Amino acid sequence: MIEENKSIGVEELISEVKDEFDHIAEIYVWHALSEFQIEVHTGEAESLEQYIEMPYDRLEIDIGKSDPLSVEYYIIATCDGPGHPQGAEGTTIFMSKDVWGSEPRELAEGLTRLKQKLAGNCPTCGKAVEDLNSHYREYRDCQEDDRL
Repeated sequence: MIEENKSIGVEELISEVKDEFDHIAEIYVWHALSEFQIEVHTGEAESLEQYIEMPYDRLEIDIGKSDPLSVEYYIIATCDGPGHPQGAEGTTIFMSKDVWGSEPRELAEGLTRLKQKLAGNCPTCGKAVEDLNSHYREYRDCQEDDRL
């Protein structure tokens, strides 16, 4: 018997992840390759790389196309401090208001920015781009706005 892959929407997955911890400083998604790495920065993590098992094989993200983007993923909880460079390959989808030196980012805003990047749109100017890295090199204001 062939078992079907189990998928979950990004909003549902992040909601389940948030329920696992009492306090989360940051949730960051590294989306440079076909497999996404989701990092949850929390003092409750047992190590620098605590892998969180979920019963889903694939993550589905609605990016406004006919079919949602479907990717493999893994989740790491870490007690390492928050703060990642923002850019074409990575997006902070949540930043707590308690993190000093960073602007808070609500989950809805972070997910919107992630979906825009994955759909090939600059989250700052809204321009459709072939390569977000090239766009950021050409339009420094867009790159600066993407940073927290």
